[in-house]
Amino acid sequence: AVIVATLVLGIILAVVDGIFQGIAVSLSSSNVTTTADGVTTVSSSYSGGFIAVTVIGALVLILVAGAVQSAYIGGLLDIANGQQVQIGSFFRPRHVGNVVAATLIVGVIGAVVVVVPLLLLGLLGTVGIVLGAVVAIVLGVLVGILFVFTNYAVIDRSLSPVEGIKASVALGRAHIVQVLVVVVVAYLINLVGAVLCGVGLLVTYPLSALIFVYAWRTLSGSQVAPATL
Repeated sequence: AVIVATLVLGIILAVVDGIFQGIAVSLSSSNVTTTADGVTTVSSSYSGGFIAVTVIGALVLILVAGAVQSAYIGGLLDIANGQQVQIGSFFRPRHVGNVVAATLIVGVIGAVVVVVPLLLLGLLGTVGIVLGAVVAIVLGVLVGILFVFTNYAVIDRSLSPVEGIKASVALGRAHIVQVLVVVVVAYLINLVGAVLCGVGLLVTYPLSALIFVYAWRTLSGSQVAPATL
């Protein structure tokens, strides 16, 4: 059930993204020119319609992704509750507005934390750029550790976006080593899935998501249903 839901929800996101990208591309124009010495250059021009469709598409994709993620995590939490899930269990969006808002807030915070050091240290020249990149990576990993459970908290406890972020940060600070291990393990699992022509992600992605659910519940002191065969 989880694998089928992963495939269908992934297709939904891809179709939505593809539709808007296709419309945007159709509204842009490209000019191909060849100089006397045989050098070919391609220049693209983007109309107001292209920009509008791109922006609208991004907003729609954010909303759809929020609905998909809320439904998907909700289904995984049902498993943690010991409920018998079916494919339809992963198509019931929950707290979509809060999930979208929390995702946007975390995205903005992450972008600021990563970009600001790059810009400031980049003013120092080559050494500053390298140092800025290192600082940005370290801060990016730290942000990932602290905010990784935000949407799990929002959906599992029916929290507001800010409350969900606070719950995730508190958990990350209290169990930073354990959360880091979970993040690394999940990354390696999905890396293996991606290497297998991407098809392996149909198994590794839900597996890693279940690991996050288990970590969220156990580290936060909540209950997880006993394993069944």
